Amino acid sequence: MLINLFHNPTAGAGSEPKEVIDALRLAGFEPRYCSTKNIPAFKQMLKEPADIAVIAGGDGTVSKVLKHLPSRNAFIGIIPLGTANNIARSLGIHGPPWEVAETWNTQCWRWLDVGVVDGPWGCNRFIEDFGIGPSAQMLRKDSGSDTNGATRLMKGRKTLSGLIQKARPFKLKGRVDKFDLPTSVIALEILNIGYNGPGLPLLRAASPSDGFLDVVAVLPEQRKQAAQWIQLPRDKAAPVVNWKGHSIEILLCEDVGVRVDDDEICGLDESGRLTASLESEAFKVLVARSALETPQPETDRVPESAD
Repeated sequence: MLINLFHNPTAGAGSEPKEVIDALRLAGFEPRYCSTKNIPAFKQMLKEPADIAVIAGGDGTVSKVLKHLPSRNAFIGIIPLGTANNIARSLGIHGPPWEVAETWNTQCWRWLDVGVVDGPWGCNRFIEDFGIGPSAQMLRKDSGSDTNGATRLMKGRKTLSGLIQKARPFKLKGRVDKFDLPTSVIALEILNIGYNGPGLPLLRAASPSDGFLDVVAVLPEQRKQAAQWIQLPRDKAAPVVNWKGHSIEILLCEDVGVRVDDDEICGLDESGRLTASLESEAFKVLVARSALETPQPETDRVPESAD
């Protein structure tokens, strides 16, 4: 079995290549190694055939590799090494590298959809989400980039909470399939997965595997509750309104920031017409059997696999 390992050695608190390679060997895999920081080697590894493409890193690393893989034939193995690990958490993947790798079986996997957003700047894929408003502004703030773990998440949540409290409502016109969106919101997030930002369970019911996008809005009257929830979400549902659909159309009526995954695109004016949907092909991500036992939303997709 051909195993290509894409590793970000600086993700989270940092990790040595040997740690990740040994974790895979313990599970019976012999990987070909590539650091995502070595650009020539990374580009070459993307071209190499594989039965399993292993991605060891945080959300940025997972998104980077998935967006650049030339095909979706290989199974994907995610080893979460970042701080938030939103993608892994949304798929039910957690634990140290050796424990994660030992759960892998090519008969046990989940779909991971891929979103695509078109705007005046062009077209971008997204794995996590794209956001309009405070979450885009957050990319310009120092939200704990010099720290790791819980400290970084707390700083990130405090920064986002402050932005929500100060944000001015922005005007838009939009639809999710046949449903109209509110015309004035504090924040708008189009989700492919349930977790986003600094490890926030923004919509626990959102599935990365159901063939739908989830749209979440913070209304002006929800500002205070949302700002408080961000700092201590625990098991409480986010104070937001949400919709589920296949096709998203948004016309921004004023200048506002836009973020696609971890990249700020630009400020858009009234010419900012955006459309979002899912690509027809999804990735098959290896998961533990327990991740399949969690009830999944109804969908017209081929059922996820387990032997």
